[in-house]
Amino acid sequence: MKRIKCIGVNHHVANTEQREMLLDEKLSTEKVYTEFKRQFSNSGFIVVSTCNRFEIFFDSDQSLNTIKNYFLDFFKIDNIENLILTSEGEDAIKHIIKVTASLDSMIVGETQITGQIKNAFRESKDLDACTPTLQKIMEIAFSTTKKVRQNTKLGEKSVSIAQSGIDLASRIFELKQKTILIIGAGQMSRVACQYLTAKKSNEIIIANRTIENASKLATQFNGKAIHIDRINAVLKNCDLIFCATAATKPVIKKELISEVQKIRKNKPLVLIDVCIPRNIEETCSDINGVFRFDIDAIGNLRDENIAFRQSEADKALSYIDQATDNIQSWLKNRGSSELLKDFKKTIDQIFEQELSKTIKKKSWIKADPELHRNIEGLIGSIKSKVMTEYKKKVFKDDKS
Repeated sequence: MKRIKCIGVNHHVANTEQREMLLDEKLSTEKVYTEFKRQFSNSGFIVVSTCNRFEIFFDSDQSLNTIKNYFLDFFKIDNIENLILTSEGEDAIKHIIKVTASLDSMIVGETQITGQIKNAFRESKDLDACTPTLQKIMEIAFSTTKKVRQNTKLGEKSVSIAQSGIDLASRIFELKQKTILIIGAGQMSRVACQYLTAKKSNEIIIANRTIENASKLATQFNGKAIHIDRINAVLKNCDLIFCATAATKPVIKKELISEVQKIRKNKPLVLIDVCIPRNIEETCSDINGVFRFDIDAIGNLRDENIAFRQSEADKALSYIDQATDNIQSWLKNRGSSELLKDFKKTIDQIFEQELSKTIKKKSWIKADPELHRNIEGLIGSIKSKVMTEYKKKVFKDDKS
């Protein structure tokens, strides 16, 4: 079990700039495989490279210190030694499963990491770097991830600001068949579009000062793009306004919303402001039928959701412990089986050699076929009994 080791850098200890050093385009994962296979020819490994972690899962008889020294020498990055995390044996196995099941992610419960681990596992097999032991560990890690998803609520409740804001809107009305105005075309707006599309909104309108950016985003989500100067013309048809711009002054003012609500006859209108400074005037909340949520309200819900996911992650730990025990049992049995196989081979060779020598010295045995068969039968019986007793001892030692 000590053969299983993990080494690398992740979001727990390194900031974005430090992690980027390990993601240099010149150091592709394929090159890492090539060099590490050359250095550790009798080892297996899986290279995991994502925006939040660069780690290598090892199956090797090399010491952790030897692997760490080569890791440092290979990457040649200043001041990284204190950022490297290592684990071995049971701790390493548990770490691999937790990473795969998204219990070690920056956003606990996100599903992207499982797909990334599957890709890393596939690449390791394609490059002939994955040992049967690593393959077994990964198979159990994936099945455990499935159990965690099925038996906990780890993936429920949004933990991104954009999604949490939209979840607040869902408390006011059903988003299906609603018309949404997104002001801004950055990453936050992209996440909002993805989430709203999943909620089956009727129409998404994207407004931005740079119409090309709005058009690019609108094309991806089958929406409509407009220049930000034209938002007044579409507001009367919108049920939700999601504002995510870099403006330093309010984009949506009380006077405008007041006129819009007269036309809408005070039908519910949700305003989501994820900006700092705020892009929607606070006094819009005073208008009849208007529900305004700013970054503080959204952040409170997000914090609640993060706490909820963490509690579900704690429930999932029992599945991780069980999977770790299963792997340890498998490794012990596999080690015992290999030991028995080697012992049987040795016993067969010894008896075969001794029988040959005896027959060569005692030619009369060969001349008597029945006697020859009886001796071979006796040898076979002795071998069988020796193997049975040895097997009992091996498995007794495993249990103790």
